[in-house]
Amino acid sequence: MEQESEIILDTALSVVVRYGMKRTTMADIAREAGVSRQTLYDRYSDKDGIMGAAITLICKRLSGEMHDAFARLQTLEEKLNAFLELAV
Repeated sequence: MEQESEIILDTALSVVVRYGMKRTTMADIAREAGVSRQTLYDRYSDKDGIMGAAITLICKRLSGEMHDAFARLQTLEEKLNAFLELAV
């Protein structure tokens, strides 16, 4: 995923955590991400679309972190501990 998209999605998560989904606007996300509203609408149809993409990004990151941890760990106990640290 390109860097600007990741910045937008990380920003969207931050704004929604701060204001809540209901109060957050596309303008809020655009302003904090440093992009125009048109850029957001070119990439995502609405807030639900942005949040869906943001959740997908979080899942991909978590999956990658787990894959890396599992590759370097040996025992089931170590892998379970890593899973709990990353997932919770």
